[in-house]
Amino acid sequence: MLSNLHQPTLLSDLIRFANKVERLASSEGRRTLRSRLLDKDDASLIRDSLRYISLIFAVLAGVIASLVLLGWLINDDELVSLYSNQAPMKANTALSLVLLSFAFILTWRSQSWHRTAQACAAMVGLLSLATL
Repeated sequence: MLSNLHQPTLLSDLIRFANKVERLASSEGRRTLRSRLLDKDDASLIRDSLRYISLIFAVLAGVIASLVLLGWLINDDELVSLYSNQAPMKANTALSLVLLSFAFILTWRSQSWHRTAQACAAMVGLLSLATL
């Protein structure tokens, strides 16, 4: 419970990392800049930052795909196509993106939803095979 209270935010992690880069770039030492930057703590900082970024993109893809599915349900051509001069996204593509986004979000924090995420991925595979 206490570990959740002390988890830094993405912004504070990035600021801390940028300050360390600036500090290390201006200092002189025997170790290379890369080896000083990528110690165990900073490697986990980079990994966590990339995990947050991937979560943001998964949510964004899911929201866009959900809007496209809504457009197909209510027959709104503006929601089905991201841009007015572009081809519309197919309903099966939007459904696949929603399922994959859902699966990614389920497994983002813990592996306890691993089976559900696998079922979502299997449904996407079956949907893809059915539309070939």
